[in-house]
Amino acid sequence: MIDILPAGLTLWEMAAGLSGIAIGGFLRGFLGFGAALLIVPVLTLIVTPVEAVVIFVLMEIPNVIYLMPSALREFELRRISFMILGMLIGIPAGSYILVSVDSNSIKLAISTVVLLLVVMLASGWKIKGKIGPHIMLLTGIIGGTMHGSVGLGGPPFVTILLSRIRNPLKTRANIVMVLNCLSIFTAISLLSYGTINTELLVASCVAAPIYILCTATGSHYFRGRGNEYFKKVALIILAFISLSIIYSII
Repeated sequence: MIDILPAGLTLWEMAAGLSGIAIGGFLRGFLGFGAALLIVPVLTLIVTPVEAVVIFVLMEIPNVIYLMPSALREFELRRISFMILGMLIGIPAGSYILVSVDSNSIKLAISTVVLLLVVMLASGWKIKGKIGPHIMLLTGIIGGTMHGSVGLGGPPFVTILLSRIRNPLKTRANIVMVLNCLSIFTAISLLSYGTINTELLVASCVAAPIYILCTATGSHYFRGRGNEYFKKVALIILAFISLSIIYSII
C-alpha cells in the first residue's frame, strides 16, 4: 500500500485508515451494511476518492464470498429483484460520474438526504401503501448510481428495506444480498473504466484480512445477541456517519 500513499502520510492517517477498515468490517458483518459509509471517507484521507472507491470495492469481494451462504438461506428474491435490476442501470452511470465529477459535492448531497431519511424512520415514518416494483427499481437506480460514483450506495437500499422490517434475519439477509450484488457489479464497471490497476489490487489485498476478520466478528455478534437491536443500531450508525461526512466537507 506504501507505493500509492502520499509522501507526507502521517502515523495518525495510517491509524485512521486501519481503524476505519476494522470498524467498517464489523458493521458489515453485524448490520449487513455500513462499511463503505465509514471506510471510503476515511481512505480519502490517504488516497484519492477514485482510489478509495476502487480499494474498497476490491477489498469487499472476499467478504461477498464469506457472507453469501448465510444470505442465500434467508433472503427474499421477490422482494429485492427489482432493486438488483435497477442497480444494473445505475452503476455504470455512477462509475462515469466517479471519473468525471467532483465527489465532494456528491457526498454532501448524499449525506444530507440520508440524514433526512434517518430522521423520518426514527420518528416512526413509513412509506404509505405498498412498496411496489417501481419504487424498488428506482431505489436500485439511485443506489447504483451513488455506489458507482462515491462508493456510498447502501443508504437507499437500507432505508427502503428497513421501512418494512418484519424479521431481522430476513431483512439483514436481503440487505447483505443487495450489497453483495452491488459490490460485484461495481467491480465489473470499474474494471471496464480502467480504474483498477496492480497497485490498488495489492493495496486491497493488504487491507482485506483485517476487513474480513472484523466482518466475521460482527457477523458472530449479530447471531449471538445483537439481532434485537438491529433497527435501532442501524439508524444510529447511518445518522452518525452522515453527520461525520457532512462535517468533513463543510
